[in-house]
Amino acid sequence: GKLLMPGATKAMVKGMPAFTYASDTMRRDEFIAATNKEIALAKTRLAELRSAAATATADGKDSLSAHVTTLEGDLQVADAKLGELKRASIQRWTAFEADVNAAMAHLRQSLHNAKS
Repeated sequence: GKLLMPGATKAMVKGMPAFTYASDTMRRDEFIAATNKEIALAKTRLAELRSAAATATADGKDSLSAHVTTLEGDLQVADAKLGELKRASIQRWTAFEADVNAAMAHLRQSLHNAKS
């Protein structure tokens, strides 16, 4: 198969930067960085909920405390799954990726529920 680039000249094509495929290491590092960032945001939100629970009235306090407890558990699970992925070799890290994604999806849902 040929790649067609209408309007491109040979000089333009030669002047383009070389394409580099993402290595497993690069993909893994980007995945870990994005997950760490998301976990940090969740920890910030958890701290906000703890503060709100501490100053809430009795009715609101029970609900906020339940959200805090749920988020604490979900954060622990997400941190543990990410730790497993970090300990995995470059060749095997993708075997742990689905577990981390599932834990992060659960954490995102808990954060969403806490906002409601």
